[in-house]
Amino acid sequence: MFAICKTNVHRVACKVWPWIVSRGESNLATLRKKTGFAFMLCKKALEANENDLKRAEQWLKEEAAKQGWERALQNRRAAQGLIGVFVDREHENGFLIEVNCESDFVSRNEQFKNLVLSLMDNIVNAPHIHSNITESTNNAIVRKYDVNVNDLDVFKEKISAAIVKLGENIKLNRASIIKNNDKMIRLFGYTHASTEQSSAANGIQLGKYGTIVAVKQLPEVKTSCDSSESMQIESVDDSSGKPEKETDTGEEDGSFDVKSQQEIVKMSIEEASKIICQHIIGVKPKCVSQTQEQETVEKARIAANENTELESDALVRQKLLVNENITVKDYLKFQNIDVIDFIRFECGESID
Repeated sequence: MFAICKTNVHRVACKVWPWIVSRGESNLATLRKKTGFAFMLCKKALEANENDLKRAEQWLKEEAAKQGWERALQNRRAAQGLIGVFVDREHENGFLIEVNCESDFVSRNEQFKNLVLSLMDNIVNAPHIHSNITESTNNAIVRKYDVNVNDLDVFKEKISAAIVKLGENIKLNRASIIKNNDKMIRLFGYTHASTEQSSAANGIQLGKYGTIVAVKQLPEVKTSCDSSESMQIESVDDSSGKPEKETDTGEEDGSFDVKSQQEIVKMSIEEASKIICQHIIGVKPKCVSQTQEQETVEKARIAANENTELESDALVRQKLLVNENITVKDYLKFQNIDVIDFIRFECGESID
């Protein structure tokens, strides 16, 4: 008796709610998982298409475009998100993108992370983007390019679908490319405040901050102090307890008044470049070096400012992030490398 009733209920349910009852996983669950649309929208799609998954999926896409589900969100401020960084295996081409959303919560969502990875992959492999990039520097060896914003419209459909799925305004804000034409120079990428997917598939890194730096290994030059593979860094003795203003570190002996000593060791170009990438993200230099005139103006500006922590805009004149007793210039000289150029992205920095 019970078995007969149960069978009848199943038959009735199949006719009345076909989107609920099916063998294995329900069509409703499958459609939600595949498209990311809300429960009620998927239910409506299945009802309108006689429980046919393919037709229901197509119906959702058409309705999203027709009803403009994403347009209501596109004027909302989106300053959160992720930076994507990718450098090819030959260290010749580097790519940075910034994809924004409204909240940190969505930026941690797997669908959003996958969107950033997908957009980066598209930019790396899109020939029309590489042919329409706008040059931003005139360095003959390492060239930096800003991708034309209009070229990013090709990803509009993919971004619109993500807006509907995640319920927030999402936009591909900017993209830059750095190209290296010298076999002696290598490009290195790094991200900070990274997600769990920072070491994602295909070598794409994700984070709140990102940088790519072009580094050249210099030929070894033996000096009297090269007998050791470590560098003794002597901190400044300042009885006032306040940090001493930056001084000229171009002295050949590099001596300081001794109070304590820390050690900087010789590293591979990969390890040393990572230190430089961390510094660029943390200290925010605007250029590698300055002309004599720019340096003079900057020294006067810093001297007139009451903030004794004020740093130079030039990378080589800044105190090294991991050891403020030396400058980046000293560190590069000890590691026998040179920084040619860099790009730095910070999520939300260009958004009003």
